[in-house]
Amino acid sequence: MPERTQTLHTQPTLHDLIDTVGCPTCRVGTGVPCVTRANKPAREPHGQRFEALEQAAGITEHRATAHREAEARGRSWTASDREAERALLSAYAARITQKPERTRPTVTHPSGLVFRVIPADSYTARMSRDQHSLVMADGHTWTVGQPVGWNGTPAAWRTDEEPARSQPDEALRQVHAQALHNLIGTIATLIADYLTETRPTDLIIEASRKYLASSYATDRTGRDPEYATEVVAALLRLLPSPRQAETRGEYALRIRAIVGRTHV
Repeated sequence: MPERTQTLHTQPTLHDLIDTVGCPTCRVGTGVPCVTRANKPAREPHGQRFEALEQAAGITEHRATAHREAEARGRSWTASDREAERALLSAYAARITQKPERTRPTVTHPSGLVFRVIPADSYTARMSRDQHSLVMADGHTWTVGQPVGWNGTPAAWRTDEEPARSQPDEALRQVHAQALHNLIGTIATLIADYLTETRPTDLIIEASRKYLASSYATDRTGRDPEYATEVVAALLRLLPSPRQAETRGEYALRIRAIVGRTHV
C-alpha cells in the first residue's frame, strides 16, 4: 500500500483514500487505479469503489444507523452527518497507515555481521547467491547467502538435520508462526465475508481463489513482497480448492468451517 503519512491532508477525502480498497467494478486490487473494459486507465474511480471505501471506513454503517434512529423517532432522514463521516474517514486513514511491527529473527557472526534468518526450504534460500557455511556467535554452523533482490542484506538458514535452534531464535520463530496463524485466520474470514456479500450465487473458480488470496494478502501485509509471498502460500494451504458447480456463498461457508476448526 502506498505510503500516505505525508500525502494525506489533515482531513482526508474519499479521493485521497480511494486506492486503499479494491474496485468491485473493474476488479483491480488496492493501490491500482481503476481501468475501463478495454483495460485502459479510467478517468475517475468507479462509483462502487467509493461505496466500498465508505463501507470499509464505517460510513455506510453509520448512515444506516442514523436512518434507523430517525425512523424510530418518526422523523425523515434527509442529510448525512458530514462531521461524523469526516471523523470516520480520518480514523480509517490512521488505521491503514499503522503497520504492525514484525520481529524478524536474526543471527550474528562473531565479527558483528547480522544475518536475517529464513527457512532452509524457502525459495529465497534456494535462489540465494554465494552460499557457504559460517560458525555464528551462537556456536552453530549456518548456511549463509545473498538473496536475490535483498539489496545486500545477507540471510542465514539451517536444515532440520542441524542442531536445534537456540532458545531466543526458537522463541522468535514461535512468535512469528503464531502471528502468521492469526493473520491467515483473519484474512480467510474477510474473504468469506466478501464472497457472501458479493455475487454469492455465482460459481467460484480456482482462479478466483488464487486472486483473492494474493489480493487480500498483499493488502494486509503492507506490500512487503517477502512477507506477502509467505502469507499467500499459507493462505492457499488453508483455502480449499473449489468444488464443481460450487457457488461463492457455499465456498464461503466451507472457509468459515475450516477457520472455526483451525483458528479457535
